Amino acid sequence: MRFIAIILFFFISFIHIFSQDNNSAPLFKKKSTVKEYKLYYKAGNYSKAYDILQSAFAKFPVANNDPDLWFMAMNAKYQLYLEENKKIFLKNNADTTKFFTYIYDSYTCGLKSDSLVELYIIKDKQKHAISTEIHEKLYSLRSNLLSGGKYFLKHKKYYDAFKYFDIYLSTRQIGRDDKTKFRYSVVDSDSVYVSKLAVHSAYGCQKYSDVMKYLNIAVSDTTRRDVLLEIGAKSAIQIKDSLKYLELLIDGFENYPQNDYFKANLIQFYHNNGNYYNSIDIIDRCIVSDSLNVKYWKLKGGELRSIGDVESALIVYLHVMDLDPYDYETASIIGNLYLDKAHSFFELSNLDMNSPSYRENRNVLINLYILAQKYFEVALQLQPLKPELWKDGLFEIYLKLNKGDELRKIESM
Repeated sequence: MRFIAIILFFFISFIHIFSQDNNSAPLFKKKSTVKEYKLYYKAGNYSKAYDILQSAFAKFPVANNDPDLWFMAMNAKYQLYLEENKKIFLKNNADTTKFFTYIYDSYTCGLKSDSLVELYIIKDKQKHAISTEIHEKLYSLRSNLLSGGKYFLKHKKYYDAFKYFDIYLSTRQIGRDDKTKFRYSVVDSDSVYVSKLAVHSAYGCQKYSDVMKYLNIAVSDTTRRDVLLEIGAKSAIQIKDSLKYLELLIDGFENYPQNDYFKANLIQFYHNNGNYYNSIDIIDRCIVSDSLNVKYWKLKGGELRSIGDVESALIVYLHVMDLDPYDYETASIIGNLYLDKAHSFFELSNLDMNSPSYRENRNVLINLYILAQKYFEVALQLQPLKPELWKDGLFEIYLKLNKGDELRKIESM
């Protein structure tokens, strides 16, 4: 019995505390809030009227979900917009930033009210009285959203600019046919143009996911399309979307082959992912259009080395030396390739002095060392202050070929 009494005591205490918490929570009083709002609204203090509603939205979820209150908030901001618009018209110290901010706030409050009206209609199957007025105001403000975005973009306020372009592009369905009750879309002739502005402003404020949101529409215009593709590719890197990054690089390279960004990064992408044959294909296409560019030949040589095709790599690097006889790095690479061939030949060939092929094989090996020596010495002559390019190679070669004087000179270095 004592155990039951203890449990009953705690249960009653819990109920008492719970009821106290509920009773202590403030209740939202819509009538008094509306009354206070109207008092300031009629007095022309629209900022204070709006602040009263914002306080209610912050404190009470039920207020935040009331379409009437958001409609009132829209009207307060709309009046502030009209006041600032009048100042602009009269050239009376108007604040352009405030002007566009009031427009944006009016629009967002109207959209919030309209979305809640939509729920109200679905639930009660009747049209809310404020819906038509909301749509009329939204229509009247919509073109100003575009002007606001341009204004902030001009002043390099990219985050603010994107907000305006984003809401402009995403609110085509702000009307409802009175007969069918279905929403209809605003037909914009400037969607592609505004999407391009949205991409630029989103990239400017590092909203890389939002760049991708409007990129597909933006690139449907050919004007400076290469710039948009480059912005898209850089944004894809930031959001770690490698497939989209590759797609944009390929698009850019196919349509703008002279743009260094696309070809350089496409080659790098394939190389980093071990797709050396794809990389070589891109390089070959670059060589066709610019056959005297040493950079492409050196890239091709590097990719051929990556796939182990030493003979083809040698041909390419020798061609590089023909194009630029002063390329000491390529001279060093050629020396190392011949040295690698010498090592491989030594391991695979029969160098037994009693073998019939000994003399022939020995001559081949010596010739490979001599060829390697030639290009290492070119590297030495061109860049004597970079021993890492030639010292180890020449040391081994002089040792193998019994060149004592040259070996001692290298050792002294």
